[in-house]
Amino acid sequence: MSVKWNEYYQKVAKQPHRPNVERAANLLALNNKTAIDAGCGTGRDSNYLLNQGFTVHAFDAHEDAVETCLTRFEGNPCFYISQSCFSDFHYPQCSLFIASASLFFCPSEEFDNVWQKIDAALMSGGVFCGDLLGVKDSWVEAESHPNISAFTKSQVDALFEGYDIIHFHERDEDGTTAVGNTKHWHMFSITAVKR
Repeated sequence: MSVKWNEYYQKVAKQPHRPNVERAANLLALNNKTAIDAGCGTGRDSNYLLNQGFTVHAFDAHEDAVETCLTRFEGNPCFYISQSCFSDFHYPQCSLFIASASLFFCPSEEFDNVWQKIDAALMSGGVFCGDLLGVKDSWVEAESHPNISAFTKSQVDALFEGYDIIHFHERDEDGTTAVGNTKHWHMFSITAVKR
């Protein structure tokens, strides 16, 4: 497992922040600029948010990711990171919650409880920006990704009942992973403002 993640981190280490994260940060009407970067990886989105004046609370389950970020943001008083999984992380109040290609790694039996924590942490007027896996994604049945969370569109709609959807994109196509492996992608990318 560790070798696979090391290869992934090396591939994405130099990539810029995701455009949807920039759009989400620009949507924020609150004065509070506190973000959670869930499954932060090498910190590509955290880096952008720090440069925009956010305080960032990041976490990742993988030691390599945490060590990379500790080195990358050493001495930055606005960056906090912990090695944690979704169910163990202590969610501070935030105005922006980022879960770029990470939230589906939360085990399905823990997801409802984790979602309640995320929703409770995100203040009214705050922005959620992240991805959820669809039920047709090839990882859903893959032995290499046991017990991940996947959703139908109606289940995704139900999760965001208390939100105004700003951007919604469903990807349902064959493609490749960051490390070049072929797979079928079924993913929902959502940017939404909490009412």
